[in-house]
Amino acid sequence: MNDKVDWSIQLNARNLYRKNGSQDIPIEFNPDGTTTFVRIPVEQQWFLTNTFSF
Repeated sequence: MNDKVDWSIQLNARNLYRKNGSQDIPIEFNPDGTTTFVRIPVEQQWFLTNTFSF
């Protein structure tokens, strides 16, 4: 094996723009202006991935 190991590290993040305590996002409204449907925002997520190849 000659002591050869390739190591890769990757950091991914999702929804970095979201602030803590963000409110629901309205996506559809009734003709009178009231909200029909809302989307619940996804929280911030962080992923750290390690890959070893020999």
